[in-house]
Amino acid sequence: MSSSRQQLRLEIADTAARHFRVRHRIAELADDSIELYMPIWTPGSYTVRDYAGFVVDLEVSGPGNPVLEKVESNRWVVTGCEGELEAVYRVYAPELGVRSNDISEQHAFVHPPGTFLAVEGRESDSFELQVDAPDGWKVFTALEERDGKFIAEDYDRLLDCPIEMGDHEEREFTVKGRRHRLVVHGEGNLDLDRVIADTQKIVEHEVDFFGGEPPYNEYLFILHLTGGAGGGLEHMDSSVLGWPRLEFRPEKEYRKFLTLVAHEFFHVWNVKRIRPEVLLEYDYARPAYSRLLWIFEGWTTYYDEMICCRSCSSGPKGLLEAMAEHVQTEASRPGGGVQSLEQSSFDAWIKLYRANPDTQNTQTNYYLKGLLVAWLLDLHLRTASGGEKSLDDVMLYLWNEVALKGSGLPEGGAGALIQSATGIDCSDFLATHVENPGTLDFAAALATIGLQLQRKPDKEPDGAKAWLGASIGVKEGLSRLGVVYHGGSAHAAGLMAGDEVIALGDLKVGRGLKSRLQNYRPGESASWSAFRDGRLIHGEILFQEDPVGKLEIKPLPDASEAQKQAFQAWSSCSFDELTQKKS
Repeated sequence: MSSSRQQLRLEIADTAARHFRVRHRIAELADDSIELYMPIWTPGSYTVRDYAGFVVDLEVSGPGNPVLEKVESNRWVVTGCEGELEAVYRVYAPELGVRSNDISEQHAFVHPPGTFLAVEGRESDSFELQVDAPDGWKVFTALEERDGKFIAEDYDRLLDCPIEMGDHEEREFTVKGRRHRLVVHGEGNLDLDRVIADTQKIVEHEVDFFGGEPPYNEYLFILHLTGGAGGGLEHMDSSVLGWPRLEFRPEKEYRKFLTLVAHEFFHVWNVKRIRPEVLLEYDYARPAYSRLLWIFEGWTTYYDEMICCRSCSSGPKGLLEAMAEHVQTEASRPGGGVQSLEQSSFDAWIKLYRANPDTQNTQTNYYLKGLLVAWLLDLHLRTASGGEKSLDDVMLYLWNEVALKGSGLPEGGAGALIQSATGIDCSDFLATHVENPGTLDFAAALATIGLQLQRKPDKEPDGAKAWLGASIGVKEGLSRLGVVYHGGSAHAAGLMAGDEVIALGDLKVGRGLKSRLQNYRPGESASWSAFRDGRLIHGEILFQEDPVGKLEIKPLPDASEAQKQAFQAWSSCSFDELTQKKS
């Protein structure tokens, strides 16, 4: 940490305009010119973001009449400096999200990478931040508070501590002598007492998993109840969680929320402290390319499912239902046979966060497939070692022998890591499942723990329904195709993403294409009409059967005692729970 300290002052400049104002004082300038820049990405979210585009009216002042010139989209040069400088600017806060700033009459959320400028070469300075919150509002952040101001030891720390403001209720619980806070913005159908109790169970389990000593002094959960989709972003000793305000019920949705909590908290270790070598030091002005995100996000996604089973009351049935859905989703995506997990990780900066109608046909999702490959790897290690080793051992090795020794995981180092942790050579496994694209086979792996993957029986008395092989939305009263899966019925018929299907079998469909498909069965054909870019086109479609269908994971009826014991070792639940009927 540098002995120099930069001073920041943050206030809401205009609530209706959704503008923050930042005053940034830099002293002890050794040169007559400096460079200011805004980060282009956020650790934990691997895509380039236009944070500088939300900076408004940047001005500088100080001795010597300094001159400001913008030289790149996110970079400014200031010349004519004499000893010190003040930069004043506003920041537009466009939306409620875990990676964006937000202002409303109810609260304000500060996402530091999109708020605070950096001084080139002075990132090691400490920072003193004064937050001028409206009357009656409290400030919630993981930053240390001294005499009414918040202190960050360097720019990394400043950017790693989001700030929530508002007249919010705060709840607390203690684990291993450490205070954990949860603050909620918004209203919804959550049972806050239950959320606190289950969050504490998750924290206790994960802390115990990694050795029983939390690597932080205290921890803050910021929960935003939203009108849109959920999501999260991890930080060293805090996390921001977004969840649809009315999706804490039914129980299946609540379990999904708990996996989000478990996921972001697991990142306390995996990715915030256990890092790829290329992320040991952050360069906020440039992307950091890694082929290892399938470990840091995929394995975390696997453990968020496992932890909710092992620590909470969801039980093994909820776990297997969730895993079957993950398998079904991956099996429905042709992209798994096109792009490898390593390439998906490397290309995150240009692909994963920029989905388009062709994404599922040509790309692998390192969260989803990474989760499933982690599962297969876990079962492979358990089988190969006779139950003596598992993926748990690999995670603990990463923590104890890599992170705590100040190292990162080198690119291409997964095989050596696994062998060091378990003594098992997984070169062939990694070549098949990680280094090359391909589909996943679960039959043999699931059998080792007494399970089987099967297709759910068709509910229709006369058999399977016709499969379009495309997602369907409604726009302006018309049925509009979204993803058109390669090799599916729609693709073979010449239909494209964006086509507005207006007739099937010479009958108008309007917004009801999904219900019209109920009238057809695999092997039957029909004429179709659609608008494509304003032109009326026609064709013929031959309906196929869904090659994947709805999947479920069930216990083998003749599972052996060894298989049942292996299931219990893997899930921390009794195999008999799978066959118990609801009372």
